[in-house]
Amino acid sequence: MGGRKGRCRSGAPTGYPSPVRRRLLATLLLPALFGCGPVTLWTSLFPLEYNVETTLTFAGAGPPITQRAVTHCRVVDARDSLAANMEPSSGGERLWFRDADGGLLVLSSLDPCRWAFAESLPPLGRPLPLAARNDPTRATDALLVPDADAWRFDSATDPTRIDVFATVAMFSPLATLTMGTMSITEAPVTTTLDDAFPWLKVAEAAHRAAKEERKRSGETTLSRPASFSFEGLTAEVFALRNGATCPAPDPAAEGPLLLDAGESCGSLAVCEPGQERACVEPLGGLEPEIAADGSVVRYHLDARQLGFRGRALRDDTLPAEAPRENGSWRPTVCFGERCWQPTQLRHPKVYYPAANLYVEVTPVRIGVYRGDLIHEAR
Repeated sequence: MGGRKGRCRSGAPTGYPSPVRRRLLATLLLPALFGCGPVTLWTSLFPLEYNVETTLTFAGAGPPITQRAVTHCRVVDARDSLAANMEPSSGGERLWFRDADGGLLVLSSLDPCRWAFAESLPPLGRPLPLAARNDPTRATDALLVPDADAWRFDSATDPTRIDVFATVAMFSPLATLTMGTMSITEAPVTTTLDDAFPWLKVAEAAHRAAKEERKRSGETTLSRPASFSFEGLTAEVFALRNGATCPAPDPAAEGPLLLDAGESCGSLAVCEPGQERACVEPLGGLEPEIAADGSVVRYHLDARQLGFRGRALRDDTLPAEAPRENGSWRPTVCFGERCWQPTQLRHPKVYYPAANLYVEVTPVRIGVYRGDLIHEAR
């Protein structure tokens, strides 16, 4: 592209129609200021936009259920230095399934906005299969499922418990999610979760009321999304493979040992089929035993569930005497007869040297903000 070199680059895909005044500004004025041509600057002002339809089939206890969700994606061309650090934004609802027991399974993002350039978009309407990274039977054009969470609420109207699952584990050959696809579509964004999950509106209203009350009382921050927020722990078991180990005074000890914050098992990726380098294999999560007063959460290593990550309880259902720190539930955590105080557990690893397994424990919070589910690890 002619002219002096500047902050804009050529070769970006064209954008979408725009108002006349903004078009003239992009074409005539700004190229002179930044030393680049109108087409490239156009992509900075008018990002690539497209809709993605995600379809999944849930094979639970009853008949298979198929659900679809359409997401609107807005992506700035990453080849333009003006937008090199910008992340894609999206609008649309999450996929959800109602199970036979009256619970509601809600999936976090499956990364629908994964195409950054117009020329990389698949053809309109062509479905691409979703598959787990460790699935040896996945198709060559399969889109890999991200390491995200799925939340099962025990009720759609008045949930008191959330079980957290690894979405990627649900795509294994014997799991509950099958026939997952993504495709570019012209269909409008879907909005069905609000009707299926009326608790979202109740929780959002409670959040707004709590925020206003804290403002009136002089508080400027809201430590939790609302009184309806969920507090809990995830406890995931990993096997170290291909020579990987964690530091231990006695490698033959049964354990468990609590690794200090400075001790590391190495930067290990999840094992893939045929992998020979050091890696970790997820073995599932541990079912918690929660004391009646909320003071202790106990785990047993032999109580593993594939795909399970942890459990969270609704804040206002926890006993009043449950231990807290800065408003968040902080129970003592035990593995068998070995226990650790909450101050010792900051994203720790509990290591079993003889079995060469470790358990990663993470406090989590789940709530509602602006009509959508939010979550964070603490």
